Amino acid sequence: MTWLPWFPYQSKVTNQFGHQVYIFLSSYKPLLYSKFILNTIFVAENLSVPDFKCLSQFLQSQTLIFSDFSSPALRGNLSSHLYGQHLVEDTLFRSLNGHVTYGSDKPLVFSFHGSCGTGKSFVSKLIAKSWFKRGIYSNFFNLMIGTKDFPFKSNTSMYKQYIQSKIEYQVRKCPHQLFVFKKWIFPPGLLNALTPFLTSYDVVDGVDYRKSIFILISNTGQGSINKLTKDNYIQKLSRESLTMKVIEEVLEEEIYQSSNTGLSNSKLIDKFYISYFLPFLPLEKTHVRKCIARTLRQRLGNSFQRDLVDDVMEELSFHDPDQNFSHKGCKNVDEKVNYILGRDVLKQKLEL
Repeated sequence: MTWLPWFPYQSKVTNQFGHQVYIFLSSYKPLLYSKFILNTIFVAENLSVPDFKCLSQFLQSQTLIFSDFSSPALRGNLSSHLYGQHLVEDTLFRSLNGHVTYGSDKPLVFSFHGSCGTGKSFVSKLIAKSWFKRGIYSNFFNLMIGTKDFPFKSNTSMYKQYIQSKIEYQVRKCPHQLFVFKKWIFPPGLLNALTPFLTSYDVVDGVDYRKSIFILISNTGQGSINKLTKDNYIQKLSRESLTMKVIEEVLEEEIYQSSNTGLSNSKLIDKFYISYFLPFLPLEKTHVRKCIARTLRQRLGNSFQRDLVDDVMEELSFHDPDQNFSHKGCKNVDEKVNYILGRDVLKQKLEL
């Protein structure tokens, strides 16, 4: 056991895994570094020191570990569980790692676009899981759903006030926040409410927003993304030959011109506040088969019969070219797997 010296905010030590960690104490007196103390302090692993006031928010869950996104776990999860999205995987990992490790003069803002079932919500959950010990259940994961939280066009002004109040309240408590806006089918300009927090200032009214991350999730732009992907397929070019530059230029224009989205004619685009427009490509049969195999593995372990994958594939719909692209991506894979497994159980009972 090691005695930690008096200090106002933190001390750097090495944990049992050989990682450098920052220890935040609930007292300014010398304290003994032990398992008992670790139950009443906040641990931030490989991360620049957050505000001391975050400590009180973490005590309810004893300790909390922030990742710097450089660990193999995040990259491994993206590679193993996100299928057919080479553009998202590479850009996401590099930008997250760079933002948290080296800092930035403004918050990191992602805009996810693509068809249903391509992995947009899955990736947002994965980021939360990688950043916060409690993942989407953390007090610092903030989900706002357009169709639920902002249903009426006539209340746009009130919604803007709500968004701004929530962001300021959360970040005042702790600067490391993840804000996710999903299904933003609401009046154009509503997301302009975010602009005061995305400027290149150290603080705004005494609050530093630069350590927060914003994610916008929408199906808008899927037309451009799907067309470019399918044209690429028809020309017999590899999926990986699609580049971010080609898709991003077309995608940004379609989003800006689309009606009934929070980004149509938006200052977020005009003022270049969005860090990355990430296109989620439509999934092909080979990707859907991987989704099915993963779900079967979760249900049955590694010993499941391989023909079950084919049975589930028969329950899903695909379209041209060559009936190769999935209508819904991996959206309904869980339900279809349960249907096939339930069918087999019923068949076994009838044979008894």
